[in-house]
Amino acid sequence: MVESKALRSLFKRLNHRSSGHN
Repeated sequence: MVESKALRSLFKRLNHRSSGHN
């Protein structure tokens, strides 16, 4: 289930970027 971890990391990074942009 390494893909899940990678996907989660990507989502976290996207969330952080969205929060900063907003």
